[in-house]
Amino acid sequence: MLKDTAKRQFEAIIIWKIDRFGRNREEIAFNKYHCKKNVVKVLYTAESIPDTPEGIILEGMAEYYSVQLATNVKRGMDNVVRKGQSVGGTIPLGYRTVDKRLDPDPKTAPLIKQIFEMYAAGSTQKEIVDHLNAEGLRNRRGSPLTVNSIRAVLKNKKYIGIYHYDGKEYPDVNFPALIDAETFDKVQRMLVQNRKAPARKWTKAEYLLTGKLFCGLCGHTMVGECGTGKSGAKYCYYNCLW
Repeated sequence: MLKDTAKRQFEAIIIWKIDRFGRNREEIAFNKYHCKKNVVKVLYTAESIPDTPEGIILEGMAEYYSVQLATNVKRGMDNVVRKGQSVGGTIPLGYRTVDKRLDPDPKTAPLIKQIFEMYAAGSTQKEIVDHLNAEGLRNRRGSPLTVNSIRAVLKNKKYIGIYHYDGKEYPDVNFPALIDAETFDKVQRMLVQNRKAPARKWTKAEYLLTGKLFCGLCGHTMVGECGTGKSGAKYCYYNCLW
């Protein structure tokens, strides 16, 4: 729209309030200058701001109230989280809302434990997805689960009772855990190890225990490797990542 002001196809831009014309005072001023240069007026339906020095003050006040409102909303959401209540959005698999709080869902909470135990035992995320979809499990939209949905479950700290929202953790909030911390920590280490696992030039059929075999000394994932001896013979074996 701002680019089209140079085409002189319209005489004015009508918006609701000044804070809809930019993210901050600088951007609003630049956009208004751009329109003025191309002889296009900026009109408001919900407020009257004159094109005078006084108008600049009114624009600054509009930005202040906009920022203040955002601050108040964020503070309100923070208070909701500290009470252990749901802030809306998608409810994590395994929970349900009871009196505004997230509580374990008797139907799906056992599935969360199953997902973590399967991965900790060596199942891949794809194998877990195929297993759960075959049992008829669907997400809240009624669609089959995906690898991304399983990965989100495996990395969600809510399942060990740590409430987090907007990038901030609330360890003091009383939140029901579905998984013990030891299992969760093991899964996190495995996620990192499996991501760092070296690329393989062999087929999965040649290494049937990939993802299922762990070092007896350190517990880390073992992966298939192969090498060529002095005689030219090919040797395949499992080796610890660490």
